[in-house]
Amino acid sequence: MLTVKSGIIGGDSVITIGKLDIQKFKAFRPMLTDEVIVTQRQLEHIQERHPKDFARYQSLIADIIRDPDWIMEDAKNPSTCLLFRRFVFLEQSIKKAILQVVLRIHVAGDDQTFKNSVISMWEISERRLETYLRNGKMLYKRE
Repeated sequence: MLTVKSGIIGGDSVITIGKLDIQKFKAFRPMLTDEVIVTQRQLEHIQERHPKDFARYQSLIADIIRDPDWIMEDAKNPSTCLLFRRFVFLEQSIKKAILQVVLRIHVAGDDQTFKNSVISMWEISERRLETYLRNGKMLYKRE
């Protein structure tokens, strides 16, 4: 379950998820904040579009934000990045999962009240991850 530290931004309720490691997001300098939120509207989007993934993995979103395995550029939006993290579960019916989080970075020129914001989250296949890693622009890779 997401840790709730709520507030209001732009008329939409928000939940604070955590903080970014600024060093991993160097490509987005000047980054205006390290705080990451998700709006109630985006949570509803994730629940509607990826209900099984949200139910299974919502508690891992903060871990992915804090410590991704890879950060890739989003070719469609220079202020958005794709975070990936591979998980291995020891005591669950699901043994492995690769999760993708789409994150909008708050950069210069954005409304000052905005924060870094989760746009979506879902599970992807190993094959899909390999395609991203082969064809996308890498911004960070865990050593």
